[in-house]
Amino acid sequence: MSAKYVMLNINGLDVPIIFPDTLGHDEVSEAIIERLGGEVASAGFVKLVEKTECYGNSFSLRIPSKEGDSALMGRILDVEPDMDKEFLQMRVERLLDRIEDLSGPSN
Repeated sequence: MSAKYVMLNINGLDVPIIFPDTLGHDEVSEAIIERLGGEVASAGFVKLVEKTECYGNSFSLRIPSKEGDSALMGRILDVEPDMDKEFLQMRVERLLDRIEDLSGPSN
């Protein structure tokens, strides 16, 4: 399973935001920054099956993913290398559903 992400720096903390690939990096980051402040530190795509891997870049923001994003994302999501794939996929799908619910109806 693959999704998009932005890594926001809010008050000195890197905060990853994972969201469905149907949304744009720019629209998600703008909505969150408008409410919480901060700035985009990196952005791209995240693969959440087997192991957490951040890669690529955001065309709309013109910013790449960073080398440390995968490790940080894995620590935050408590992804263990031997974690059951079905459990992990179910967990990620629930997280994406919650994020999609919070983002409101898609255009």
